[in-house]
Amino acid sequence: MGKPLILAIDDDQDILYTIKAIGDHANWDVHVAKDGIKGLELVKTFKFDLVIIDYYMPYQDGMETLKKIREVDSEMPVMVLTVDESQEVAKQFMDLGANDFALKPIKAPDLISRVNLHLSLKDKKSNEIQEFTQDCLPKGLNKNTLLFLLEQLNQNKEYYSAEDISEQTGMAYPTVNRYLRFLEEEGYLDVQHEYGNIGRPKISYLLKNKRR
Repeated sequence: MGKPLILAIDDDQDILYTIKAIGDHANWDVHVAKDGIKGLELVKTFKFDLVIIDYYMPYQDGMETLKKIREVDSEMPVMVLTVDESQEVAKQFMDLGANDFALKPIKAPDLISRVNLHLSLKDKKSNEIQEFTQDCLPKGLNKNTLLFLLEQLNQNKEYYSAEDISEQTGMAYPTVNRYLRFLEEEGYLDVQHEYGNIGRPKISYLLKNKRR
């Protein structure tokens, strides 16, 4: 089996150099593009296993680039690089079809674990809740990612918060939170609210029928 083919799109040459260096260490074949327009051309030319895309770029920002990438390939994992931890920004990217997020400045162990996670999900076969099909999922959710999360939830015997589940799976918090809300709406989760003296309640989740 050949090296995973990765595309990194960023207008910062130092970031591209860093991702290529990380890719060499992780045994990936990394292609780079300095803007979204050139990145889209490469997506139309090569069959990438995963795309890493920056949010803020000239000519065509990350959101517009992602939108056009999804018109070409609806299944390929796309990870967004951003310095912005805004939940609204994360929601907009996920609505457009992003699979995960990595914060700048890039940390090699975090990027490697996230990329390898999605490379493994790309080819993952699962028997968990097979009634989910890609066509029936809301825009921005991926079936393989959903099944992976369900497998983790199936192992949990206690209530865990979205932050805990993010640490368990290696998935970004906004990604986990979006999938948990979907599963809650579909009736697959028991939800527990713990109220303290200050601030919002802590919300924890447990897959139904997994109580001790």
